[in-house]
Amino acid sequence: MREKNKLRIINFVVCLSILLLLAPANVLAATNINVEGLVSNEAIIELYDIVDLEKDSVNTYEDEYDNFDELEEAYIELIKYADSIYGEINLSLDEFLLSYDDTLYTNITSYVDYYKNNLEDYKYNSHNYVLETPLITTYSSSSSSSSWYYNTGSSLPQKPKYTKYGLTDKLKTGDIVYEAAGGFGITGHIAVVEGKYYNSTYSTYYIRLIEAISIGVCRGILDDQRMNEKQATIYRVSEATSAQRSSASYFMETQLGKPWGLNANKGYNSDRKAWYCSELAWAAYKRQGIDIDKDGGISVWPSDIAGSSETSQIVKYTVK
Repeated sequence: MREKNKLRIINFVVCLSILLLLAPANVLAATNINVEGLVSNEAIIELYDIVDLEKDSVNTYEDEYDNFDELEEAYIELIKYADSIYGEINLSLDEFLLSYDDTLYTNITSYVDYYKNNLEDYKYNSHNYVLETPLITTYSSSSSSSSWYYNTGSSLPQKPKYTKYGLTDKLKTGDIVYEAAGGFGITGHIAVVEGKYYNSTYSTYYIRLIEAISIGVCRGILDDQRMNEKQATIYRVSEATSAQRSSASYFMETQLGKPWGLNANKGYNSDRKAWYCSELAWAAYKRQGIDIDKDGGISVWPSDIAGSSETSQIVKYTVK
């Protein structure tokens, strides 16, 4: 879809250029257009880059919030405060920002104080605050690798690496991870970004996932190491709002602990007994009214989601 839009724009420029070349000299003089510059390859390539919708989809937090630096400082302050009382809490930066948008608080300090004063009341709410979902203890993965980044619960087992892809700057809640080397290297693997979290122990942000692997639906970590080892590409559901992405992630959170299993026909009901990786991600967005299955078949494979017209590429694995 993005490529078609780009081609339409380039074709428009070329057609406009031809019309201008055929236009009378006095008309061109009146418009003050440099025709040679307009029709040059360099000009067309430059326009192609300017209207690159894929780049537009990688908008930063600074693009969305004029006071982002202040909000980010407040978020880190809250995480450190909660960590000193309860340990790590289940509150991502995305959720913190989205909740701020939804409240009547115009003062960030008052907003943070509200969280601090209500942590005790909400510590058993696994979506908003302290995680109580049991960790799946038996380890095995759909990617046949005993790597540290699988089945992590809400903890961060080691300091992740984020120097190559800029994942903590680019990724947001609800983004989709397609791993070409996942699923034993046969079917690929799909996971969904739960959010960007701050860890006080390592003083770093990290990207947390929810995914259905062979032991069941659990949390994991995405960093440069996993990107490289699993040959990952990150997609964003193009037309989904922040609220829809958050709701999709929340649905997946409600499915934590369920077993992995292949189903004869895909479904999206919350009472489903078992999930496979791409079905769970598809169901999360189907419940938001967005179908990310490319061909609409009775099953949905990782490649169906990666190839969907509803998804836009954000970051892609590179060899170097």
